[in-house]
Amino acid sequence: MCEYNVAGHKINSPYLYPDKITKNDNGDIIVHKIARIALPFQQMIVKKHLTYLCGNDIEFSMPISNPTEDDEKTRSEFKGAWVDKNMETAFYAAMKADKITGDCAFCGVLSDGKFQWQVFSFLEGDTLYPHYDKITGKLALFARKYSQIDDNGKEIIEYLDVWDKTNIYHYKKDNSSTGKKIKNTILEALGLNGWVEVIAPKQHGFDDVPIAYHRSGKPCWDDSQDNIDAYERAISQLAENNKAYALRILFTKGAEMTMGATVDGTPISIDAVDPDADARFLEPA
Repeated sequence: MCEYNVAGHKINSPYLYPDKITKNDNGDIIVHKIARIALPFQQMIVKKHLTYLCGNDIEFSMPISNPTEDDEKTRSEFKGAWVDKNMETAFYAAMKADKITGDCAFCGVLSDGKFQWQVFSFLEGDTLYPHYDKITGKLALFARKYSQIDDNGKEIIEYLDVWDKTNIYHYKKDNSSTGKKIKNTILEALGLNGWVEVIAPKQHGFDDVPIAYHRSGKPCWDDSQDNIDAYERAISQLAENNKAYALRILFTKGAEMTMGATVDGTPISIDAVDPDADARFLEPA
């Protein structure tokens, strides 16, 4: 995920791409900063993928050849609810997370009998733990670990939310002696221990685990990452080698010259009393 931000590219590392080091006559070490150019190719690739996936609204078709009037009514109601609940936004948020981090989770929420949703991902600071039934292969448990600052704005507390087919459980990390210590099959199945119960379990109101989890395991630019690293290294070397020719060299000949310049040193005028004086830029042969 750090590759998504240009500040995290390998070209910026002095260990992988070292600066030039020399010594002066006194033996002092001098570090010469070299040109480093990082380009946001990863962001461009993500934008391209999201444009293809989410550029147009999702279309729905009936899976039967001769739909009845009731079938058409059901589809119409479903499409209306899809728009009303901003499901296109949910799809975009989930796909963006998957393209950048390699996994995402869509969570259904019932609040006062009304459907809402959340998207969880490492992009938003979540760590996701799916657990599948070994026989059916269906999602049996799902956990989301995240951090929040306490009410005093000082301490960062880790929380763990767990969903099964019936309930949602809320835990927090607590190494103190207070609190109700939890050791049950749910946390053991997820390989998570050392948590305390925050509130009693609550029914989430769905017939099954209300989570749709997707994992591609890698960002969408992963297959191109080596080429991106090589390109950035090549263009940085080109910029470094061209430093000597980046600025034009001003050549002057004559005595008693007065030069006018801008605040950054760029010459804008040269006055000379010597009739044989000369001033010009050196041009490559």
